[in-house]
Amino acid sequence: MEYFRRRPVGWREDNRAAIIAMSFGGSKLKPSDLFNSLKVIEEETSNVDKSLSVGQKFFDRFKHRLTEENPFNA
Repeated sequence: MEYFRRRPVGWREDNRAAIIAMSFGGSKLKPSDLFNSLKVIEEETSNVDKSLSVGQKFFDRFKHRLTEENPFNA
């Protein structure tokens, strides 16, 4: 059920329809403003971006250990 909460049924069709409407209409609206299913996808994507920043923080803290020369690779 969690999968369908994050990826509502029919979101691909809504995305296609939004792309077509934007190309013909030249509207200033975002696709997520037109379809609720695309809004859910956009919110999930922003949550993933936040979790990536945690990974980036980890890398920034330990990159000196990861990039040091390994004496066993010689």
